[in-house]
Amino acid sequence: MNVKTKRVLVIDDEQEIVHAAKRMLERLGYVVDTAFNGKDGMSLVNSTTPDIIITDIIMPIMDGYEFYKKLRTERQTARIPVIILTARPNMEDSFRALGVQGFITKPFTSENLADKIQQLTEPEAERTQRGKMLVCGSEEYVINHMAILLKDDGYDTMTAENSSEVLEKALKETPNYIFIDVYMRDLPSRELIKSLRCFHKLDNTKIVIYTNFSPENPKAFSHVDYLQEAKEACMQAGADYYIGRFSSVNFIESLNAIRYS
Repeated sequence: MNVKTKRVLVIDDEQEIVHAAKRMLERLGYVVDTAFNGKDGMSLVNSTTPDIIITDIIMPIMDGYEFYKKLRTERQTARIPVIILTARPNMEDSFRALGVQGFITKPFTSENLADKIQQLTEPEAERTQRGKMLVCGSEEYVINHMAILLKDDGYDTMTAENSSEVLEKALKETPNYIFIDVYMRDLPSRELIKSLRCFHKLDNTKIVIYTNFSPENPKAFSHVDYLQEAKEACMQAGADYYIGRFSSVNFIESLNAIRYS
């Protein structure tokens, strides 16, 4: 289906968000309908049959939970893809359990919306491969969380927990991006980056460094200077970008800022 023929329904009780999303999507060629609560949104679903729905969670009259459950009980609407708009990422787990695959965190950009719509509405065989990602670090829960976010956003994603595994997977798969923790336990991150930059096969691979350093930890302030030194050493060794502390709230937005810069 051509982008210009796709119909999108945007539901949110904040009029500014609805109007902003409508302007963005119409500039990209979509036909856009809008509603300010789930009840009116449901009426539009039945009368217009959208190709995809973007909805907020907390709304008057009928909220996002009630709207989604009602949508899934009707045979003619049950298969319509849904993107949840949220400023509260902790709500995602509840919607994932209900089967939602698309999430966009406020504030969003036209690239965020277009990418997610493309990911959810195009058949698997027709989707443009967004790229291969390799995520590595010293904290398993962090790299697993990063990998989940990347996979949900349509990327082919691998993980590695040590430098040897990073080199092995990078040379075998040639990822588009490698995410490296500033603090690798088995080998200084700058040395890992130098090693990666020795291979011409990886010349077009972007290396992005991040940290799991938490400024909320009072004992962590003694490490601020070391973090800065480690970051600068990684950049000098050949890293392309530094995105700061990993946060599920803005991780994909940070990646998009890099991709579209």
